[in-house]
Amino acid sequence: LCSNEDSVSASGPQEDTEFFHKTFPFFIWLLRDVTQSIPTDCRDIKEYFLTRIFKDQGMGRADHTQQVAESILRFFPGFEAFKLSLPSVSEEVMKNINRNKRKERADHTQRVAESILRFFPGFEAFKLPPPSVSEEVMKNINRNKSQINSEFFSGIEKFKVLLKRTLTPKHSFNDGELVTGEGLAALVELYVQAINTPGVIPNVQSAWDTFVADKCTEATHEAMNVYSAVVHSQLSNQLPCDSEDIRKCHETALDQAIGQLQAETIGISSITTERYLNEL
Repeated sequence: LCSNEDSVSASGPQEDTEFFHKTFPFFIWLLRDVTQSIPTDCRDIKEYFLTRIFKDQGMGRADHTQQVAESILRFFPGFEAFKLSLPSVSEEVMKNINRNKRKERADHTQRVAESILRFFPGFEAFKLPPPSVSEEVMKNINRNKSQINSEFFSGIEKFKVLLKRTLTPKHSFNDGELVTGEGLAALVELYVQAINTPGVIPNVQSAWDTFVADKCTEATHEAMNVYSAVVHSQLSNQLPCDSEDIRKCHETALDQAIGQLQAETIGISSITTERYLNEL
């Protein structure tokens, strides 16, 4: 996202941001096997991300260096060092190299953080402790459930609650439209077709519009078949008959046809389906 946000569409970054924000799900960051405690001034891991990782990019160099050193010695079984000669003997050249590298890293980190917060409608973070510190237990968790850390299981249950609280139907870019399972499957097929076509870039909006048009057209044909079947069943062998009987039959058939169309287009906005209803 942060690398290609300006090239997604020709309409500009602002429209891209709105598009992603409306259609993307919540961003949930699950951290497994967490053994370190968060700072005491942070209520939970989410606040730690928002206040320290995403917002505070001004950690002192000495603090950062100390963290890196501690991580190397703690997580790796061995340590070796090797030196290289300077890229240049010019102090000014070296200053620019280091300055540019630090700036690039800081800029990239900031862009990633901004992209997550800007493109996704919500952000959550959750941490789970290790199931066990025993390597033997970890080799077969299912067999050794009685030896698993109880805090791991309680964390799983809390994470389920978080998921249920944040799960929402997937929205399309068009107001009032939801992406059903059928719609998502159609989008995947259209994406694959576009990817396998040389020179074609998958476009979310056009793919969704194609699905909606195909779905509404198919639903309209089915509704017309329902109408014809009702009329045939009620008027077959009844002709000739008076106009009142024909009118009642027409109303019954039309009501069932409209019901069929509406049932087949659940999740598609009423503005879109209205056009197809008028064709009945």
